[in-house]
Amino acid sequence: MVSDRVDAFGGILAIMGIAFGLIAAVVGGLDLLQGWLVLAYILVAAALVAGIASLPYHGRLREAVRANQDDEPNPDLERLLGSRTPWVYSAIGIILIALIIGVMVFKPTI
Repeated sequence: MVSDRVDAFGGILAIMGIAFGLIAAVVGGLDLLQGWLVLAYILVAAALVAGIASLPYHGRLREAVRANQDDEPNPDLERLLGSRTPWVYSAIGIILIALIIGVMVFKPTI
């Protein structure tokens, strides 16, 4: 299913982003233990944990979609579609990404 490939592709992009960020920091001669960089590492780890934590919901949603044979959603699919879970994970992700960008741009002294 396409959503399985999208999940895998998202993971690959996250790992590549982390790797390229570390390479850029080393090539740029940054001290990898500067406070703002350590804060960025923590925020990136939190974003990864949040992304991984959302995978079970996505898996349940995929299974409910596959099991749904009618034009109308079955009760399980309806329950998942009405859940606040994706909104919570989306909000967490948006906030973490905004914080990561803020830390990278403003480089606060910590």
